[in-house]
Amino acid sequence: MSSDAGSKPKKRKRSTTPTTKESTKKKSIKSASTPVPTNVLLIDNGGDTLKYGILGLHKNPESMPNITARLRHQLTVLVGDEIHSVQPTQLVNTTRSLERGCITNLGNQVQVWKRVLEKLRIQVPVRTEAAEAFGWKLSRQTANKKAPLYFPQQMAVVIMVCPLCPRSIMEQVISIWFNDFGFSHVGLLTTSAFGAVPTSTECCCVVDMGWSATQVVPTYQQKIIGPIRRQPLGSRHLVGLWKYYCSYRQWNLMDAEFLMKDVHRLLAYVALDLRGELDTAQRTILGKRPFDREFVLPDYQTIARGFVRLTPWLKRIEEEKQQQKKEEKQRKKDAEDVVSDDADIRRTKKESLDEDRGEGVDKDDNTTDIDAEKSDEDVDSEDETDDQRRKRLLKLKAEEERRQREIEAERQTLMVSVERFTIPEVIFQPSDAGLEKKMASLPRVIVSAIELCPSIYQSALYETIRIVGGACLLPNLKERLYRELRQLAPTNCDLKLDFASDPVNDAWINAQSWLEETSFDQWSLSRDDFEGLLVSNRSNKACHKLLEREHGRII
Repeated sequence: MSSDAGSKPKKRKRSTTPTTKESTKKKSIKSASTPVPTNVLLIDNGGDTLKYGILGLHKNPESMPNITARLRHQLTVLVGDEIHSVQPTQLVNTTRSLERGCITNLGNQVQVWKRVLEKLRIQVPVRTEAAEAFGWKLSRQTANKKAPLYFPQQMAVVIMVCPLCPRSIMEQVISIWFNDFGFSHVGLLTTSAFGAVPTSTECCCVVDMGWSATQVVPTYQQKIIGPIRRQPLGSRHLVGLWKYYCSYRQWNLMDAEFLMKDVHRLLAYVALDLRGELDTAQRTILGKRPFDREFVLPDYQTIARGFVRLTPWLKRIEEEKQQQKKEEKQRKKDAEDVVSDDADIRRTKKESLDEDRGEGVDKDDNTTDIDAEKSDEDVDSEDETDDQRRKRLLKLKAEEERRQREIEAERQTLMVSVERFTIPEVIFQPSDAGLEKKMASLPRVIVSAIELCPSIYQSALYETIRIVGGACLLPNLKERLYRELRQLAPTNCDLKLDFASDPVNDAWINAQSWLEETSFDQWSLSRDDFEGLLVSNRSNKACHKLLEREHGRII
């Protein structure tokens, strides 16, 4: 036998680059194995709060703060709703995921998204780059012996982003949900476009007053049709002004963002007559103005959250008015009932005495007399006891009120006066916040956005101006905004303002209705499409594919 026969045959090296037939075969196999999503996770990625829910299971979304926090001098990271477990919140350093409405800290945002998946009991992969970077060794559901209810391989996710979001950010978002969370389909929608509601004209001018900015988006059939106008003022800037003014005048509250958010939510309002309010403040001393209020600061021992109360002067006047009304009402009631009450009492006493005498006929006369005397004494003692009881209760009530007043007088309070309406006034006069004088007010921004649309839409857009977003919850905003817009809008156009009943969750609810009526192929990108783009080195074209399918619902 020759030496060649005893030697082992050499293995042929396999080519690293697959042929066209092999790649086509693999791609077809993957496409066939890709499951149809059984559930859809919808996330409204807001700057302040993140709204989320699974279609068909949540009629209204759940929410959590879109932030992470870290205790000072500690390595523990609190994500989303976990920050509420720390009181006071001034002890933590917070980090936000969004700036000016766009995701700027993807590492922070990924942790918040993971917290959402844990809350919904969706399995989180632990063998990905993000899991290795953040140390996701074991999901909390598995650690708590709670098996996940949903698996990302069988789910689709839809992320709602702000208008004019950079393509590079959207490409990274798509990549994270495919590679790090393992979802089968990913879609993107514009938050402001779904603030619109169906109307007879199918046109709607959405004014999204969010956390970072206010954006005016003209839409037709929930599709963006015109230029988007943006006013760089939102709830974040108003809360910042509250911190600045209150820290300059009274207490140092620059680090108390959550506390000042409560102050803004409970006390801020839009002045319908700004000049009249300022004249009242100039003529009246502090504490006696009708709009003056005290915000009781929490001590985190007996009070966990602050509350609003009247100033001592206004409280005394209010108590006097209530006392006068109460006395007048009681006087009328006593005058009407005094005659009938006396007659009823006499009749009741007489009937009871007659019954006692009838039952005691067979007994001694002395016993009957003694019982009658005892009954009379009991009646007298009961009447006297009621008077004493009434006096004692009144005395205890007075002592309790005095003790309560002493406790309230010792509490730290924040006096709030003209700030209640001068801070929200920056929406109509941005120069008051130190911004450029040429910056347009909100009414002018709305008119500018509508006037730049095609003329056939303008009249219909003026008739359907819809206000959404958390910043539109200010009292009197609708009346003031209508008055300002009526002066700027054409006289031949009807003007109608519609404020959403739930402005914070309105976009999520409308998007849920649209997704339930639309096939997932029209708004999502599958994993096979994404991997096909990776193979051809065109992963940055994923947004272009979504744009072709969305037909103007994402910019």
